[in-house]
Amino acid sequence: MAAATLVLAADVAVGVFLREMTLRAILLQRDPVTGLIYYALVILFALLPCLLQSFICPVEPKGTSMPRSEPDGG
Repeated sequence: MAAATLVLAADVAVGVFLREMTLRAILLQRDPVTGLIYYALVILFALLPCLLQSFICPVEPKGTSMPRSEPDGG
């Protein structure tokens, strides 16, 4: 989430300081197709760590794990 926030902050900073646009213009006055794709990819970029974690290391429901065996003392 932090990386996506930084991407949007950089987008706003460039728009405000270099292009002298208002915040509303930066966020709403984009080409309809490319603007939609841009924001969809930023959202995907923000959610991807959570999605990958759930596929790579899924959480087991409580009570379904096997009991651990005690190591031999010998």
